[in-house]
Amino acid sequence: MLIKKINLKPYTDTQSDHTVEVLEYGKLDKGMDIAVSTMTGVYPGKDKWSMNTEVETMTYFVLSGSAIFYFKDEDSYKIEEGDCVFIEKNKKYRVEIPEGKTLSVLMASNPAWNPDQYIIE
Repeated sequence: MLIKKINLKPYTDTQSDHTVEVLEYGKLDKGMDIAVSTMTGVYPGKDKWSMNTEVETMTYFVLSGSAIFYFKDEDSYKIEEGDCVFIEKNKKYRVEIPEGKTLSVLMASNPAWNPDQYIIE
Protein backbone atom coordinates (compact mmCIF):
# COMPACT_ATOMS: atom_id res chain seq x y z
CA MET A 1 0.00 0.00 0.00
CA LEU A 2 1.20 3.50 -0.84
CA ILE A 3 -0.24 6.63 0.75
CA LYS A 4 0.84 9.82 -1.04
CA LYS A 5 1.32 12.96 1.04
CA ILE A 6 -0.34 15.03 -1.67
CA ASN A 7 -3.64 13.24 -0.94
CA LEU A 8 -3.64 14.09 2.78
CA LYS A 9 -5.47 16.98 4.42
CA PRO A 10 -3.64 18.41 7.44
CA TYR A 11 -5.40 18.96 10.74
CA THR A 12 -4.28 22.16 12.49
CA ASP A 13 -4.83 23.12 16.14
CA THR A 14 -3.76 26.66 17.03
CA GLN A 15 -3.99 27.84 20.64
CA SER A 16 -2.41 30.78 22.46
CA ASP A 17 0.51 28.63 23.66
CA HIS A 18 0.99 26.14 20.82
CA THR A 19 0.32 25.17 17.22
CA VAL A 20 0.09 21.59 15.99
CA GLU A 21 -0.28 20.42 12.40
CA VAL A 22 -0.91 16.71 11.86
CA LEU A 23 -0.80 14.78 8.59
CA GLU A 24 -2.71 11.60 9.33
CA TYR A 25 -1.63 8.80 7.03
CA GLY A 26 -4.54 6.79 8.32
CA LYS A 27 -5.24 3.53 9.94
CA LEU A 28 -3.13 0.94 8.19
CA ASP A 29 -5.29 -1.66 9.91
CA LYS A 30 -7.07 -1.82 13.28
CA GLY A 31 -3.73 -2.36 14.92
CA MET A 32 -1.73 0.63 13.68
CA ASP A 33 -1.98 4.31 12.81
CA ILE A 34 0.76 6.62 11.49
CA ALA A 35 0.95 10.42 11.36
CA VAL A 36 3.51 13.21 11.10
CA SER A 37 3.10 16.10 13.52
CA THR A 38 4.78 19.49 13.51
CA MET A 39 4.55 21.45 16.77
CA THR A 40 5.52 24.78 18.26
CA GLY A 41 5.12 26.02 21.83
CA VAL A 42 3.86 23.84 24.68
CA TYR A 43 1.59 20.94 23.77
CA PRO A 44 -1.15 20.38 24.89
CA GLY A 45 -0.68 23.63 26.82
CA LYS A 46 1.01 25.06 29.89
CA ASP A 47 -0.01 23.07 32.97
CA LYS A 48 -1.99 20.59 30.83
CA TRP A 49 -1.40 16.90 30.15
CA SER A 50 -2.26 14.58 27.24
CA MET A 51 -3.25 10.97 27.77
CA ASN A 52 -4.37 8.05 25.59
CA THR A 53 -6.77 5.67 27.32
CA GLU A 54 -6.93 2.92 24.68
CA VAL A 55 -3.70 3.20 22.67
CA GLU A 56 -1.33 0.70 24.28
CA THR A 57 1.78 2.39 22.88
CA MET A 58 2.30 5.65 21.03
CA THR A 59 5.76 6.20 19.61
CA TYR A 60 7.22 9.63 18.86
CA PHE A 61 10.23 9.43 16.53
CA VAL A 62 11.87 12.87 16.28
CA LEU A 63 12.41 13.82 12.64
CA SER A 64 13.73 17.33 13.35
CA GLY A 65 14.03 19.87 16.13
CA SER A 66 14.29 19.41 19.87
CA ALA A 67 12.05 19.71 22.92
CA ILE A 68 11.67 18.79 26.57
CA PHE A 69 9.34 15.81 27.00
CA TYR A 70 7.57 15.51 30.34
CA PHE A 71 5.84 12.52 31.87
CA LYS A 72 3.65 13.57 34.82
CA ASP A 73 5.24 12.72 38.19
CA GLU A 74 8.41 11.47 36.48
CA ASP A 75 11.63 12.87 35.06
CA SER A 76 11.73 15.10 31.99
CA TYR A 77 13.83 14.29 28.93
CA LYS A 78 15.48 16.42 26.27
CA ILE A 79 14.56 14.91 22.91
CA GLU A 80 16.17 15.73 19.58
CA GLU A 81 16.47 14.46 16.01
CA GLY A 82 16.77 10.68 15.92
CA ASP A 83 15.38 10.10 19.44
CA CYS A 84 12.37 7.90 20.08
CA VAL A 85 9.86 8.22 22.94
CA PHE A 86 7.45 5.42 23.88
CA ILE A 87 4.25 6.58 25.57
CA GLU A 88 2.30 3.85 27.33
CA LYS A 89 -1.47 3.72 27.79
CA ASN A 90 -2.80 6.10 30.49
CA LYS A 91 0.58 7.85 30.80
CA LYS A 92 0.19 11.64 31.06
CA TYR A 93 2.64 13.69 29.00
CA ARG A 94 3.48 17.18 27.71
CA VAL A 95 5.97 18.48 25.13
CA GLU A 96 7.70 21.87 25.44
CA ILE A 97 9.40 23.19 22.30
CA PRO A 98 11.83 26.13 22.68
CA GLU A 99 10.36 29.51 21.70
CA GLY A 100 10.70 30.19 17.97
CA LYS A 101 11.58 26.55 17.21
CA THR A 102 9.63 23.67 15.63
CA LEU A 103 9.51 19.97 16.48
CA SER A 104 8.56 17.41 13.84
CA VAL A 105 7.75 13.83 14.87
CA LEU A 106 6.57 10.64 13.24
CA MET A 107 3.85 9.17 15.45
CA ALA A 108 2.87 5.51 15.37
CA SER A 109 0.00 4.24 17.51
CA ASN A 110 -0.91 0.69 18.43
CA PRO A 111 -3.83 0.07 18.30
CA ALA A 112 -4.88 2.80 15.90
CA TRP A 113 -5.39 6.22 17.52
CA ASN A 114 -8.88 7.67 17.75
CA PRO A 115 -10.01 10.98 19.25
CA ASP A 116 -12.61 9.39 21.55
CA GLN A 117 -9.90 7.86 23.75
CA TYR A 118 -7.69 10.99 23.86
CA ILE A 119 -7.89 13.16 26.99
CA ILE A 120 -6.40 16.56 27.82
CA GLU A 121 -6.50 17.61 31.46
